[in-house]
Amino acid sequence: MSRGLDIERTGRNDARERRDARESGRSENRKRGDRRERSGHRREYDPRQPRRSFAERVNGSIRDVGTFRAVALRDLVARQFDGHAFAAHKAIAQLERRGLVERQPVLGPQGGTFTVLVATRAGAAEAAALWRETGREGQRTFSGAVKAAEVRHDVAVYRAANDAQARIEAEGGRVTRVRIDAELKGEIAARGERTRRMRDHKAGEEARARAAADLGVPVQDGKVLVPDAQLEYVAADGRDGRCNVEVASEHYRGREIRAKAQAGFALYASSAQAAGVVRRALAEVGSGTGGRGLAGGRSGSRGGRPYEVFEL
Repeated sequence: MSRGLDIERTGRNDARERRDARESGRSENRKRGDRRERSGHRREYDPRQPRRSFAERVNGSIRDVGTFRAVALRDLVARQFDGHAFAAHKAIAQLERRGLVERQPVLGPQGGTFTVLVATRAGAAEAAALWRETGREGQRTFSGAVKAAEVRHDVAVYRAANDAQARIEAEGGRVTRVRIDAELKGEIAARGERTRRMRDHKAGEEARARAAADLGVPVQDGKVLVPDAQLEYVAADGRDGRCNVEVASEHYRGREIRAKAQAGFALYASSAQAAGVVRRALAEVGSGTGGRGLAGGRSGSRGGRPYEVFEL
């Protein structure tokens, strides 16, 4: 019985019956809500986001894991399931049964452990097929365990790339492809090596520089500055763009940070300590506001804006 329905009072017994009926209805509604939540289909997510079915969220999960090579389970829960942990774990269990992903325990910075997901060969193939269905014909995917020394950095790259994508989309853009550093380095090196074998070392280095330029990767003083991830996108006005994303740790050197900032990279810090290192490095060139501005590789000296640091 609806809560807003006005019913004429006809005595204590009738009132008690109506009250019991209302309580029973509320209890049944709660049960139905619980069943929807347990099914993983209930949408108690951000109403500003488009509705996605459970199957779409599962597909999005394998695409992300295959694309970024390593994704922290907690980040996948946040991105693909809007924090709905039960539905996320149900999805991951399904992907594991299908042999598409594997769990990898990782030691955290404070001594605890967290779970990272990596794609199997079958999972990487499935991710590539799913990307083709969305129109991303050339999207590369990766499989296999990640080195223990690199995995924490890799999962931070996923988080940073998602933030950069959100900023691009907030300006009306649309990401069309993601390249991680492994793909960029591999393609640049392969083109240089092919030319070196056919000609000589100098020609090989020139080929490397041309390959970097073709991929939108800057070269400074003969050194190729490969980002941790690169997002290709179409801006709101229809122009193509690239956003080079870099996640700095506290071990980064000042000159490396300044070079990538000056090249227009969107800089992210993997920790508060790393953010301090980045800001001190940027302060040496007279900027470094530490503000949270727009991604897209337009900050820094090339765009006339202060360098921007996005703390993860």
